[in-house]
Amino acid sequence: MTRSRPTLPDHAPDETAAGRVAFWRRTPPALFPACLGALSLGLAWRGAGAAMDAPGWIGELLLVVFGTVFTGIFLAFLAKIARRPAVLLQDLTPKPMRAAASAGSMGLMLLAAAILPWAEAAARWVWWAGLALHAACAVAVLAIMIGEWREGGWRELPLGPVLFLPLVGQVVAPPAGIALGYPQLSLALLYGSLLPAVAIAVAALARFLSGAPLPPPARPAQAIYLATTAIIARDAALLDHQALFLGLFVLALVTLVLLLLKLRWLTEGGWTPSWGAFTFPLGACAGLCLTAEKLLPGLGAGWIGMAVLIPATAVIPWILGRSLAAWASGRLAAVTGAAIA
Repeated sequence: MTRSRPTLPDHAPDETAAGRVAFWRRTPPALFPACLGALSLGLAWRGAGAAMDAPGWIGELLLVVFGTVFTGIFLAFLAKIARRPAVLLQDLTPKPMRAAASAGSMGLMLLAAAILPWAEAAARWVWWAGLALHAACAVAVLAIMIGEWREGGWRELPLGPVLFLPLVGQVVAPPAGIALGYPQLSLALLYGSLLPAVAIAVAALARFLSGAPLPPPARPAQAIYLATTAIIARDAALLDHQALFLGLFVLALVTLVLLLLKLRWLTEGGWTPSWGAFTFPLGACAGLCLTAEKLLPGLGAGWIGMAVLIPATAVIPWILGRSLAAWASGRLAAVTGAAIA
């Protein structure tokens, strides 16, 4: 009698098998958060050129480099989905990395903002594609969470700041949306995101305060509070909703200080793929402060932005580079439970 060889489920691939398949077939969505941060870094440097007379070529160079990297990764991920569409749902199933795929659609919306000065027509198509894909990811995540709630109740739901990405991530759309001529849609996206943002923050903080201590790999996600606050505040500024902007700008600065005070705790245990969660908050916070400099001149917001932006220019590419190296070796797909097409 012969025994069949046991197989692993697609969402938890065998690392040896992962090394044998074509490179693109094991593209992990865990790459997208670091790409999102890298694009936000380039956009922040573009903003620094306008607000602080920083050299304009820095932002454009970063956007070319990181835009190319992100596009290559996104196309590889699309090829993986095209080969076997079920991998998308499988990539959304592991709780720690559930939000990573949503960072890909958010990245498309930032890519639209990046290419807008050079190619408006292309930016429009990319923006709409990002918005549509993000809506699809949000629906898929909600469907999975409803299933988990039915099976295990409230305690089984992965309530945490990572939910900001699939359920509130559309707030990255307004900067490009306004420039593309969609101010009313951008306003609807902003205010339509406030209720889920508050609900997630309250539920996640309640779970954090009442639950077990967070293991080191789960801690970097706490930085997403800063990203959400900063990008909503910037949207409010661009849409001329001053009261909302001022309140969230102050909250973002307070959140930044709290995260800096807890930096040792956040980074305890060393680099993991979850460190990608540090990148977008840095770029978003710098971008907010540089926007605030134009609205509130003389208060030093621009210098705060540069104080965040300069170290971020070293940190974000380093995290992205580590993630790319882990992908190339096959370890990133195995560690994060990425599906293989």
